[in-house]
Amino acid sequence: MLLHVQDLSIRLKTNPQHPPLVSKVGFSLDHNECLGIVGESGSGKSLTCYAINGLLADCFSVEGSIRFNGEDLLAQSEQDRRAMRGKRIAMILQSPMTAFNPLFTIGNQVTETLCRHLQCTPQEALAVMANTFGKINLRDPQQLFGKYPHELSGGMLQRIITSFAIALKPELIIADEPTTAIDYISQREVIKELQSIRDLFQTSIIFISHDLSLVSHIADRVLVMNRGCVVEQGPTAQVFTRAESEHTRYLIDTRMQLITRLRQMTSPAHAA
Repeated sequence: MLLHVQDLSIRLKTNPQHPPLVSKVGFSLDHNECLGIVGESGSGKSLTCYAINGLLADCFSVEGSIRFNGEDLLAQSEQDRRAMRGKRIAMILQSPMTAFNPLFTIGNQVTETLCRHLQCTPQEALAVMANTFGKINLRDPQQLFGKYPHELSGGMLQRIITSFAIALKPELIIADEPTTAIDYISQREVIKELQSIRDLFQTSIIFISHDLSLVSHIADRVLVMNRGCVVEQGPTAQVFTRAESEHTRYLIDTRMQLITRLRQMTSPAHAA
């Protein structure tokens, strides 16, 4: 077992009497497994994963247990958590345009990140990343290293963020809505790249999304959240075809209605 989360609850310290934002969440993740976490905005998906990676602000309090390869993450010092982030647990954020510092080139940010985690020289860091770019068909790395973030598309930036995860070879990647701000073609590329990372390095993945179609393509198991609680979890095919929770059925039905409406709007009869 790579990750085991038990009775995870998250509250605001400024309002401890208020119901928790995340309440008694529990799940496990095996090595080389992908868990999809789905739910509406505000359901607690991202808060849960930020707690796992120690990225919550000081205004939050966290209770429960998070064990990673047997280590109690909530008992670790901030220094230990910082050393683990990126190297052993990587996170792909949902907003590629804001994930990079606009004042520095991609090459500058590659060397800063990889040198810190891999204890290598800047030249070695660029060589590692150039090799990684090749694995996911990002061409002409030297040109990309010289670009500033605003000179690249959202889809390209998201693929570069994914490249950081490949280069550091973490045991776990948390992908927090990695396809939200990019087009359909780039979404499929990101999914393909995550699947490649898993195949190449036996990496476990937590894939957070509101898009049930994308989750169905990548996840072995699905966890459904609503209002900070887990309402259902199980194998992907079982959850999406024989949902037991009313909320899960609501999410599936809503998506099917949108698909039906879109087909109607794009049909020849509607166009006429």
